[in-house]
Amino acid sequence: MKRSVAVADEDSFYQRSEEYTEKALEKKSVALGYTFDQTDYSNEIAAVTSVMNQYLSSLEYGTVDDLDSYYEEFTSALDDAGMDTLIAANQEQLNAFLGK
Repeated sequence: MKRSVAVADEDSFYQRSEEYTEKALEKKSVALGYTFDQTDYSNEIAAVTSVMNQYLSSLEYGTVDDLDSYYEEFTSALDDAGMDTLIAANQEQLNAFLGK
């Protein structure tokens, strides 16, 4: 008897999952299919990745004494690494993709 209950719940789960997927596909992002071309930005990406590796785990796990100061140091290091350049380039490419 328990088996039939589990099957019914499983069927219900798959039904809801299919309905959710259908609804989600009705509202596709306009950026669907867009990929950032990183070719000219390998130095910035390497530098930002290095900063992320240095700071992120301490921020995620809360192992810093002065969070505000550490976060400011982190964002400053991201700026120095070229994060703004990456954001601007990504936005420019996305705008071109969208025909803006």
